[in-house]
Amino acid sequence: MGDDDDFYCSDHSASKTLSEDTEIKPKPDPEEHESDWEEVQGGKHFISTVVEVLYNACIEDAFINMSADTIAADEKKDAAKKKRREREKRKRDEKKAAAPAKRLSTSKARSKPTQDNGGDSDDSFNSNAAKKQKQDATEQKVTVYIHVQSLAPPPRQVSNSRSKGKADPVPVAIRGPCFFQLDQTYDDFKGIIARELPCKLRLLPTAQVTWKYEKPANDPKKPLLNNAGYEAMVISLAERKSNHVIVISMPPPKADDTVS
Repeated sequence: MGDDDDFYCSDHSASKTLSEDTEIKPKPDPEEHESDWEEVQGGKHFISTVVEVLYNACIEDAFINMSADTIAADEKKDAAKKKRREREKRKRDEKKAAAPAKRLSTSKARSKPTQDNGGDSDDSFNSNAAKKQKQDATEQKVTVYIHVQSLAPPPRQVSNSRSKGKADPVPVAIRGPCFFQLDQTYDDFKGIIARELPCKLRLLPTAQVTWKYEKPANDPKKPLLNNAGYEAMVISLAERKSNHVIVISMPPPKADDTVS
């Protein structure tokens, strides 16, 4: 054999050496690779599911807290509105209660009682109007002028045929005006008179006091000696619709003999 045999031998040896040195790896199994991929995808899906559950739980908890705060705020606003409405209603009621008796009398004149069911309501209206008028009458302010009659005899004048038979007028000192209300007591009234004169309360000549209306001028004098006389005066003033002005007549207060 010649050169060809030598070439064959050398080539065969080289191939044998290459096969011994190089390890031939087996081809990966497609089914095993797919199983690993599914496990990875399943893990990712599990993690995303857990994250989604936790996120939904946080959102739900925040929504619950927000709802509770919103409900509390709404309840607070409703309570404030209710209080404001109650205050407004109370103010309206006070204004209605403070309306003058003139409105009641006007409403009474305009209203017409019915024959069937209007009797009870009309009686109730009349009763309320009477109470209102009585209350207004007791709160009526009365003006008082005090005429203090002098005890000194008037100066003598030369008598003639024309002045014969006419009495000389008694000098009068006028005090006032002062004021009192019909709901005040007799003691309150005496205190007002004493302060206006002025004098001590115990020095008032209560046994000689009279009263009369300023108008008409010829109104007769009426005794005001005690609590009964004062009550009679109050009743008369309460029934009077206008000109609540009276004149109190009395002698000068008693002298104060207290040693200071």
